[in-house]
Amino acid sequence: MAANQAQSRGDFETEMDHRVEVAHIQAELNAPEVSLVREPEV
Repeated sequence: MAANQAQSRGDFETEMDHRVEVAHIQAELNAPEVSLVREPEV
C-alpha cells in the first residue's frame, strides 16, 4: 500500500512540474519581449 502511495505522489509531482513548464512556455509566447530582455546584451 505504501508503495502505491509513493507512486501516485511521484505522478502528482511530475504532473505539477509539467504544468509549471507549460505555464512558462505560454508566458513566453504571450510576452516574447520578456524572454528577450532576460538574454544578456551582446
